[in-house]
Parts: sequence; C-alpha cells; structure tokens
Amino acid sequence: MYEEEQKERITRKIYSRFGELLDSGLGTDTLIEVGKEPNIKSFRAHSFILFAVSPYFQTALSKPWVHKVDDKIHYKKPNISPKIFEMILNFIYKAELNLKQQKVADICSLIKASDELSIDILNEHILECVLQDPRRLIDEDPVNILQIIFRYDYFSDFRETFLRITCENPEKWFQITGKDFWYNVKPFKKVLPKEMYDDILGYNIDNSIQPKSFEILQKRQKPLNLSRKLVVDYDEMYRRAKISRRARSFFLE
Repeated sequence: MYEEEQKERITRKIYSRFGELLDSGLGTDTLIEVGKEPNIKSFRAHSFILFAVSPYFQTALSKPWVHKVDDKIHYKKPNISPKIFEMILNFIYKAELNLKQQKVADICSLIKASDELSIDILNEHILECVLQDPRRLIDEDPVNILQIIFRYDYFSDFRETFLRITCENPEKWFQITGKDFWYNVKPFKKVLPKEMYDDILGYNIDNSIQPKSFEILQKRQKPLNLSRKLVVDYDEMYRRAKISRRARSFFLE
C-alpha cells in the first residue's frame, strides 16, 4: 500500500514538472499548427514526449523531409481544432482531462483525434469516462455518439449498451415533434426509405395528410418495459429494415 502511494506521489510530481515545461515552452523543439482559418493556433511541444505516447508523431516528425525552421520542427495538422489539441497536450503533459465539463460534440472530436494520433492511453481513458455516463452522451448528441461507437473497434463491446439506452421509451414516428424531427430524424435521411421520410415530413407539416407507409396508431400510454436484457442482432436488424448497406455506410463513414 505504501509503495503504491509513493509511486502515485512520484508520478504526480513528474507530471507537474512536465506541465511546467509545456506552459513555459522551455526546451521545446516542435511547433504544431492546428485548425483551419479563421481558427488556427500554434502549440509548442517536445518531440521526445510526443514520440513516447504517439506512434503517429514518431513517424510524422521523424521523416527526413519534415519542415524545420531555425532547427525546430514545424508541423501542420489542420483537421484537429485548437481546442481539441490543447486538451490532448494537457492530458499528455499534465494528466488533466475532465470530460464531464465537455460537450458531447467535443468528446466525439477528441475520440477521432486521439484515434488518428494513435494515443492508446488517451483512448483508454476516454472509454472509461464515456462508460461512466453513457446516457448523457445519447441524450445530448445521439447521432454523433452512435457514429462513433460503430466506427471504432474499442467500443464494440459496448454497442449494445448504447443501443439499449437509445431504444428506451421510444416515440412513435408520428408523435415526434417538429424540433425532434429536425435534430434527431433528419440526420438519418439517407438511411431511411424515401417514402417513410416523406410521410414523416409531410405529417409534421400537415397532420391531415394520410401517410402511405404507416398506419397511425393511438398514442402509447405507458413506457415499454425494458427490464429484460435487450439483445441486439445487428445483421438481422439491418436485413429486416432492408437498409443494410446504407446503414453500415452511415455509421462507418
């Protein structure tokens, strides 16, 4: 027990020193420019620290044709925003990352960036944090988070959990509000059959329109009982919906 406490104390002290190096810029040999106009920012870093945590940077910053100015590496990464890259550097140098304070859209962007940069320790940390409160992610941004869990293999064991939460207390198609339709149905337009989509859209505009692809049932009085374990057979789900190729390309694109 004492040895573990000592190890943790030493680790915290070392990280505090790394954090000071990041904040001061002392000894940095790398300048990384991230983002796109008008949101571009340059960060100073130490190549040996980036090498230690990221196989991506080991390759990208070691190439003989890497751009140097005044003996310092200059590297551009336009597809990662300054906000996300700052989060990554703070995690690497300071072990600081509080995802509870972040929007789901930013968490999804962080997952994509961490995966691209091959920072395994960050991927593991994000996964642990995400699984602590999956409901918040689904409630705030279901489209983005479902695309993420279907795209990355390290979420494969938890897809059922996220789908179960998504399927709780469903609304019938024609009881969806216009706002919910715009934010939660429209993003799936290319997955849904055209006639179904047109029926839902038309009914939201004028509920006197009789849909062709649906029978309008009475409003459900009680929520569905989902106390039993929900087992999802993805292939069967895709086959029955007759949208296998479109659904897979949507989630994995």
